Amino acid sequence: MLENFYSSWIVLVALSIAVILILIIMGGVFLSIFPSIRLSRSAFPSVCENLLQGTLIFSLAGFLGILVRSSLIKTSLVLMVFFCLIQGWQMYTKPRKYDLVAKFKQLLELPNLASFAVIAIGSIIWSANNIEGLKTASGGGLVLIPWLDMFYHSRLIGLFSQFSGDPATLNYSMSGEPIPPYHYASYIIPSIIASLGNFPALQITTSFYPVFGMVLTGAAMVLLGSLVIDNLGVLLALFVLFFIPDPSFWMPPTSFNGWYSIVDPDFQTMV
Repeated sequence: MLENFYSSWIVLVALSIAVILILIIMGGVFLSIFPSIRLSRSAFPSVCENLLQGTLIFSLAGFLGILVRSSLIKTSLVLMVFFCLIQGWQMYTKPRKYDLVAKFKQLLELPNLASFAVIAIGSIIWSANNIEGLKTASGGGLVLIPWLDMFYHSRLIGLFSQFSGDPATLNYSMSGEPIPPYHYASYIIPSIIASLGNFPALQITTSFYPVFGMVLTGAAMVLLGSLVIDNLGVLLALFVLFFIPDPSFWMPPTSFNGWYSIVDPDFQTMV
């Protein structure tokens, strides 16, 4: 029965990494068009800034595309072609030297690698309860490990990923009714991945959605921290963010294992 809710995890991981890299590139191109709004030019913080900016642009463009009856795949293609043309025009009109080797060496510095590891490991730990997803019960049924909001998030991701141009199909409670106001942008990128890989919405909701939300939280911490402290200070801030929960979590009956099982993926993405 579980096969109805899950597809290839290897393909999902590979596609997720590819999408994140595209977001980083897209954010970098956008910030090269408007360099005055870039906050950091350091190696790792600038990559994090590119990811945050690319996510914002992609999510907003995807939702605006839906409002004009364009599917997420079509909007994504148009957006990628547009940014490729912009980058090509910049390279043609304003050629500049860019030392990729030096930039890569900066990314491989120990504090940057450690920060990346903290974000990756912390994001997975905080999402562990959600990643468990569905399990087979002793009686032969299925049990949803995360809380019931997962069905709501899955419903929206499924609707957006299958959207083909009719806004009347997007209302999650009544087909044909207008879509109610809500913060839908957080579902756009997970919906694109679900559409590209034909993944079940519940699989995306319990895996990529929460992990990506925590990655964005970590990226924001790196960017903001780099503006006021050095690389080691950023690393410490990340460690505190991911591994030192709010003091209220220290109070009984919460146990150590309970720290990482109560985070709503919707809140993670909104942070």
